[in-house]
Amino acid sequence: EFFQIDIKKSTISLPHIIRDEIKKRLIALRREAERRYRGAARRGSSANGDDIHSGSNKAIDKKMDDNVSSEVKDIDAENNTATVRNSFGETKIKIPIHEGTDVVVQAEESLDHGVLWNYFINQSQKHGVLLNQSHEFYRRFYLSNQGNATMIQAMDSVFWSLAEAELTTINDKAKRNLEELRFKVSRILDDLASELPELTEDENLVDNE
Repeated sequence: EFFQIDIKKSTISLPHIIRDEIKKRLIALRREAERRYRGAARRGSSANGDDIHSGSNKAIDKKMDDNVSSEVKDIDAENNTATVRNSFGETKIKIPIHEGTDVVVQAEESLDHGVLWNYFINQSQKHGVLLNQSHEFYRRFYLSNQGNATMIQAMDSVFWSLAEAELTTINDKAKRNLEELRFKVSRILDDLASELPELTEDENLVDNE
């Protein structure tokens, strides 16, 4: 009587309250199973040494020649300095020189002054962007979207474009302003990132591996 189950020849009819409760629990179980599956997939990717930026590196490198409007020359790898030539003339700048790599998007444990991104030059003298893994935006956006290659590539393209735009427009007068812009945007995104979802347990596990 309490359950009020209506048993007929071909069907068993449950009360709405019981049906809704079963449905709710099944949905919760399905979500938990999906969460564990995604976590296992991400851990497997990490264990295999897959880089979440590998797709971006291929895509950006493919379009590099069409989108670079500056030249970096007189490279001093020991002091991390170079001269940038663009439509505004030639300007000497501080720029990380990464020998031993051909990537154009690279994540670092940290960047100077806590910025989210910075330009760099790889061993082939191609222009790239460094991303700060310690920055809150990187943690909450990139690590929570490791399974979404399109999202990662889209955001990597934005940061690479910002880095290249800085090299394309830099001159002695604008150098300090462009640097301050990068600092300011990084601080704003650090604050706005607090409104993004916290990392799940599985995403933190991948981060710590």
